Amino acid sequence: MPATPQHDAGPVPAGSTPRDRGEPRALGCRPAVPVRCGSLSLTVTRPGRGTAAVVVHVAGELDVLTAPALRALLWPRLVCAARTVVVDLSQVTFLGLAGVRVLDAALLRASAGEVDLRVVTGPRCVERALELTGAASRLDCHGDVATALRVAPRPAGRRMRWWHGETCPTVR
Repeated sequence: MPATPQHDAGPVPAGSTPRDRGEPRALGCRPAVPVRCGSLSLTVTRPGRGTAAVVVHVAGELDVLTAPALRALLWPRLVCAARTVVVDLSQVTFLGLAGVRVLDAALLRASAGEVDLRVVTGPRCVERALELTGAASRLDCHGDVATALRVAPRPAGRRMRWWHGETCPTVR
């Protein structure tokens, strides 16, 4: 029996979402009003008209208290009509394990929906946290937003690297 996709509110019956019916889900792709959560600031931008990309800009400390705010803002963007979602961590001053876990979970969710998730690193604290947790080898990391947007999308059905070093085909 095929697994039923999960949504934050519970199981989503097959064929009940706009994407399942072939309709674009533009709502999650619209730029959002900047969100502030403690020392964290989140904004969403579209790099240009006609682009199938969304950039989520993160600034401040991404830790156990602020990671849920990133998750809440990021999840709708991973199921919208955008084919590329860039998470810009270049203004992050601290990246804790909870933030890395959000990025790992976002990678799994993006792969299931055949969305390219790209991460812009930047400060040494971000690069170090990603390296120490092994997330740097799983995530598609770039030095700046322009480079992340220029990279050609990976082909559908790409393979992902998991924690154990094993590979697993993406869920379709």
